[in-house]
Amino acid sequence: MCWSGFVKQSCQETCGVCTSPTVIQDYADDMTGREVISMAGGKNFVGFATATEPHKPNGWGVLTWGNTVKHVGKFNMGLPDEATPMYRFANDGSVFRGTTKNWLNNQGDFFPPLSVNAEAFYSGKFGADGDIQDGGSITWASSGMKYTGPLVNGVPQGANGKLEYKGATYLGEMRQGMPGGAGKVTFAGGETFDAVWTQGQGTGKFCDTADACGDWTWRLF
Repeated sequence: MCWSGFVKQSCQETCGVCTSPTVIQDYADDMTGREVISMAGGKNFVGFATATEPHKPNGWGVLTWGNTVKHVGKFNMGLPDEATPMYRFANDGSVFRGTTKNWLNNQGDFFPPLSVNAEAFYSGKFGADGDIQDGGSITWASSGMKYTGPLVNGVPQGANGKLEYKGATYLGEMRQGMPGGAGKVTFAGGETFDAVWTQGQGTGKFCDTADACGDWTWRLF
């Protein structure tokens, strides 16, 4: 498994046994048309499969490795169907919901394990190697805070980051997941706070809607 800051990347083991399976036991249910396939390495598939041997996952089903459910969704000749969203579960408790490509997460929502962050989840695209890409967003479920902007290893980092929280919007630099550098907050009522930020705390000038301004220090995080 691969890690990416406070949200985990989606590098997953390929399932070669699904496309070229070493079948240990194969049972077909004539009533439902579903197949139960036990494969080498402790992998099991329950669902629809190809008609010819060796049978491969082909249609809706559940793939488990050991005692852990790994993939729930639609398969195509042993591979996850790239056009159909599916659920993927990892041993660390993380969950991916979306489309895959070559067994790697492609586009969708990624929910990290509770041990990393109980609230934040990433929604967007993943790279060719399954890594989180720029252009998506990170949302903190309990607070409703949302970030859109550049990411480095899954963490907000760089210029032109955007944070939205309770009607206020921060536009500016991000460092190690928090406002850092030059940035401006516009509040729901139209007031502004233009500041230099260090680890989520800004020091600068607050102006109300009548352009009355004064020095202010305020912590966003």
